[in-house]
Amino acid sequence: MFIQQSGSTSLSSARTAGDLPAVDYLTGWQFSCFYTRLVEMLLSGPSDEVGTGTGVANTEPNMPLEQFLGLLAKKTGVQRQCFIASILLIRRFHTLNPRQPLTHLNIYRIALISLIVAVALLEDCVYDLESWDKLTFSHYGVSFLATLEQQYLTLIQWNVLITASEYRAFLESSDVVEAYRSSFVDQVPASPCVLAITSGLHQGTLCLESEAQ
Repeated sequence: MFIQQSGSTSLSSARTAGDLPAVDYLTGWQFSCFYTRLVEMLLSGPSDEVGTGTGVANTEPNMPLEQFLGLLAKKTGVQRQCFIASILLIRRFHTLNPRQPLTHLNIYRIALISLIVAVALLEDCVYDLESWDKLTFSHYGVSFLATLEQQYLTLIQWNVLITASEYRAFLESSDVVEAYRSSFVDQVPASPCVLAITSGLHQGTLCLESEAQ
């Protein structure tokens, strides 16, 4: 384990029934769409940057980004809260590394490694890198994922602290509410459900702290 969590008010301690009603009652397809939109909102490059969206010179999975993200959302079986946390980590990566734009040339691996880190923080039963490699059809390889994980944590300065206010502010932001609405407008109410995702969270700091092993 590269990361440890501490404190009784961690995000993982809030994973009780009813904490995330809006996320939990969405269908797999609905949540995949929402997650995909959240990732795409972070991209700075044009959507046609990789032509058909089927990978770049064999460096990324040979599938459209939407399909890749949908695979992660549907096949991992982890708490959906992990995906929201992974988006916050991607945003942090981008803030700390402004000269490293998020484009279709790198978002596959950044989305994957962000989710790996988030799952390691929030789940009791954590996938090992071999399992993540199999999930992504062994495209990257275990050794590459291990190197990528170390590099990623270094680039975010091992800062995986997520406060309750940060988590809540993200979900309440107008662009996230709009992404939710545009994905599920015909099936569930928009704004109230997005805001309900934060119900049950502690008012204090969510202590997600990391340290090198």
